[in-house]
Amino acid sequence: MVDQQPSAVRNISQPVPPPPAAAAAAEAAKGVGQQEDGGKGLGGYGNKEEEDGLPLDGDHVPVRNNPRAKTLTRSISVCPVSYGVHSIQNSRPEMEDAHCAKPRLGSNSDLGQSNLGPTLGNLSFFAVFDGHSGAKAADYAGERFAALLAEDRTALLEEPREALRSAFIRLETEWLKLALEEQHMDGTTAAVALLDKARQHIIVGNVGDSEVLLGTKKKSGEVSFDVLSEVHHVKRNPAEAERIAACGGRLWKGRLGHPRINPITCTLSVSRAIGDIFFKDPKYTHGHATGLIADPWIKSVDICTEDVLQQFLVLGCDGLWDTVSYQEVCDFVFEQLDNDAQPQAISEGLVNKASEAGSSDNITAIVMLLS
Repeated sequence: MVDQQPSAVRNISQPVPPPPAAAAAAEAAKGVGQQEDGGKGLGGYGNKEEEDGLPLDGDHVPVRNNPRAKTLTRSISVCPVSYGVHSIQNSRPEMEDAHCAKPRLGSNSDLGQSNLGPTLGNLSFFAVFDGHSGAKAADYAGERFAALLAEDRTALLEEPREALRSAFIRLETEWLKLALEEQHMDGTTAAVALLDKARQHIIVGNVGDSEVLLGTKKKSGEVSFDVLSEVHHVKRNPAEAERIAACGGRLWKGRLGHPRINPITCTLSVSRAIGDIFFKDPKYTHGHATGLIADPWIKSVDICTEDVLQQFLVLGCDGLWDTVSYQEVCDFVFEQLDNDAQPQAISEGLVNKASEAGSSDNITAIVMLLS
């Protein structure tokens, strides 16, 4: 069953203490980050597709002398879902990607609290965030999104689609308030997956051009992929361009222009993002609509049905998808699985493949094995 409906880093990982070895061989890690503004005019907005931050090595220590250093992000779990995460700064001067991986969303140790009551059982949460005009919005999203979901346990268990949608909107509201108070111009895309392994169901939400791909190999040998996200990019999505034009927003050479600033110096490539008060708050727009919103695309799908032999999910920022096609990702992952590769090695391979294909952007990929 497929049910879909459109709606509203610098990477410092903080590994979650693993559960007792006798209980489970699981490890959860989260990549979040902090970064100062890049010192660019107009709050960092411009016609460069993205800007970036500083990488970290495997010990989570900032690395300043190697622009292609890995930014951490080894996050491997075998229960309830096996996954791997890899992220690099690549050749960008800064790192603005963030990610979050929680195999057991809402567990007390996961959220750093001891009084949360029962956990959410088989629900798992994975997300990637791609910041622009700074890393603060991506960092904040990486820190807060899962907690916002876990705070509303009843809704998450009874209406997970609406709980995910609500979390996007609440995150946007929180960040815009903080950004206005502290004058943060940062924004971020987001691609989020909420997995219920017990019910064999997954719900995906995204804003911007971070994307999610589901790969399937059936028992018959048939291999296919489904893109579970929607690209909110003026140049790549005509419907988004039409929406922006209809609300009075400004389009310029396939980009979203600011209503009051010359588009030569101030545009965005994405049409949906969390944050970006310079394009949203009346203080900066003088009340003119820009068309930039944070309403997420939400899609849900059943997984691991009886005819499925293998299935995986890949979440990636545009640094991955810009140079590696959906078909190439699907073929690569299944080829690696045929050679008994683990998800961590596969995530590293995808990131390296994108970089070698010419991606100069920050690149983050999460690979989850569903069956």
